Amino acid sequence: MHRTQLLLLLGFLLWPATSHAEPDNHITQAHDLIQSLVDRAPVILRPSNKSLENREQVLQKELGQHIDFALMASVVMGRYWKTMEAAQKNDFFDLFSDFFLNSYTPLLGGYPGDKLEVRYSRNNGSQDVFVRTQLMRQNRKTIVSDWRMRKTGNKLRIIDLNVSGISVIVSHRESFHQHLDKKGVDGLLKLLQIRAERLPAQS
Repeated sequence: MHRTQLLLLLGFLLWPATSHAEPDNHITQAHDLIQSLVDRAPVILRPSNKSLENREQVLQKELGQHIDFALMASVVMGRYWKTMEAAQKNDFFDLFSDFFLNSYTPLLGGYPGDKLEVRYSRNNGSQDVFVRTQLMRQNRKTIVSDWRMRKTGNKLRIIDLNVSGISVIVSHRESFHQHLDKKGVDGLLKLLQIRAERLPAQS
């Protein structure tokens, strides 16, 4: 692993949580939450009088309720977060959360031909739990995902997602900072807006 990635992951691991729970309880709650989302996906996405886009938005909303986007946004932006104006923070929060949900909600499965299993859950340090899912699709590569969860406030929330061993937070932080160093915050916001307009619906 690249040294920068290792340092970022270590810093993210040590990011302070606001409360703690017993490890076994953590694991059970995390597993049950992801399993419930996996069970809901095919129910929400099954053909109906609503458009596929509308059904996808319903599933995205359900997933979004269990993600700590405030923490994710501040970690992804790093040093830039402290100097950003309130309007910039709001714009980034909205664009990043929409980008994340559009990109990664399909990992919950639910589309025709999908076979998704919740494989296992495990502790990661003293605060976090990883819940592993495996998505198998016809004529596509199997995707293994680790949903990283932490108790923030009084609720267990998703704070990162590892897809095939790669942290979404670390990956996007590195790519965003390359753009930030050249184009600044407004440049990144414009890029995310363009990506949002081009992102195709799941088929």
